[in-house]
Amino acid sequence: MRITPVISNLFLARKEFKNNHSDYSQYRYPVLNQDTVSFSAKAPKIYASNSRNAVTSLAGYGVTCVCCGKKMIDPSVVSRMDADGLFKGPSKNILEVLKQFENYMKPLEKQVFQLLLTLQEQYPEKNLAKLLETKKHDLEAKLIDKQSKVFGKIYEYCRKRVSEEKMEELHTIIQDSYDEMFGRKPKVTFSRKKFIGLIYKFTRNIEPKHQKKLLDMAEKLPSSQDMFEAFIIKYSRKNNREIAHRLIERSIATIEHIKPRAEGGADSIYNYAAECAEDNWARGCRPMIEQIQKHPDMPVNAQKHIDQIISLVNNGNAGVDAKYVQELKGALYRASGGVIDLDISKLKTNLPPKDIH
Repeated sequence: MRITPVISNLFLARKEFKNNHSDYSQYRYPVLNQDTVSFSAKAPKIYASNSRNAVTSLAGYGVTCVCCGKKMIDPSVVSRMDADGLFKGPSKNILEVLKQFENYMKPLEKQVFQLLLTLQEQYPEKNLAKLLETKKHDLEAKLIDKQSKVFGKIYEYCRKRVSEEKMEELHTIIQDSYDEMFGRKPKVTFSRKKFIGLIYKFTRNIEPKHQKKLLDMAEKLPSSQDMFEAFIIKYSRKNNREIAHRLIERSIATIEHIKPRAEGGADSIYNYAAECAEDNWARGCRPMIEQIQKHPDMPVNAQKHIDQIISLVNNGNAGVDAKYVQELKGALYRASGGVIDLDISKLKTNLPPKDIH
């Protein structure tokens, strides 16, 4: 039986785009919680209640991410703003609140934030979602074109390698995805994560090399984490608070377990480092050497990170002590297989210890 390819016609896509109920999300980043840190223009005095707070509070003094070397947002300030309802008011007020974090935002989020500032001047009465919605129609065709190319590559790869029966299954997966994207399935939205899951199920009984190839292809689908158009379309359906949080959440300081807990890493201050949420979640439970391969400047950034902590410890300003610095050096050395070998010669070791275990 001949299977008709379901490669999208972009012209048809433009005609059919009346209401795209698509969900272009990938993975959610951490919500604000007590493991996050304290930030302000003037660093507050720290009274560490536990080891996690002692480490994450370093970001309040401007200590940069151990991986990417960028400054991190203190979520305790964001949490207070949230509690005060500052992310639920008029769009102008919310954008004013977020301006203090603009230089901490990742490139994609900063691009969206700057667009929102421009749109707010044009449409002062609209909330954040409605502002994004003004650009939605212009971007949908670009997004569907990129999605269609991924679908097409998957289809063509399988056409030469799997049975007719499996091609029927793939045809259904892709056709259903288009129906969801074009709003032909009421109350059902297209989900990138769901599609990848369906491809994983589809490939379970085929050769491992083909499974890996197809999953790699599926991962190329645009995501709101890495594509401007996908971000705009997804968040044009969210509320003010969700949009505000999304603009800053990847820059929030979090606890990184230097040796992952999945590998037996301890929940101990001597296995903690302060790292931005983006890098923390990107690493997951993978070995640190893989993180370094993706961030070859990590050894330099880690040295900058520990130099900043040493300065704070020497001046008695940090919630951590000299032993933490020494243990951090050792933990990073071991986890990186010796690639991160930090110089802590400027550390004063005769300072009194702190009760932070």
